[in-house]
Amino acid sequence: MAGSLAGAVKSDEPFVLRHHTYALLYCSFFVLGAILYGYDGTYFTGIVAVKAFLQRFGDTVTNGSPALKSGTLSLLSSIVQVGELLGSLSATVIGGSGGRRGGLMAACAFVSLGAIIQLAADGSIAQLTVGRLILGMGIGQISNCK
Repeated sequence: MAGSLAGAVKSDEPFVLRHHTYALLYCSFFVLGAILYGYDGTYFTGIVAVKAFLQRFGDTVTNGSPALKSGTLSLLSSIVQVGELLGSLSATVIGGSGGRRGGLMAACAFVSLGAIIQLAADGSIAQLTVGRLILGMGIGQISNCK
């Protein structure tokens, strides 16, 4: 009977958390790629509308208040996808030499470095763009390593 569980192996051993600790930890860590991807897109769309952000990074004035040009907003929003592509492509090289552990460590380093660069950007659109690119590389790396 196709699709039934008649041939599935059943175990009489109860599910014990301590027997599956490493598998649960690895799965919890690998899901971070999807969480980071969604989180980055969500938080940034809210930040670009904040008055303090516009005062610091705004490059034009509309109706007497600072604003971002559409090209700048497009660049800041889409550079993460470029970083994700680069991170995903570099995951094969990093994973080939360092294995899955090395790939995940590189992903953590990229995400941390990208976040630090963005936090240190004081009115510099270029620095914010580079930080978002590096953060995207970490997201692409961790998405490819799972």
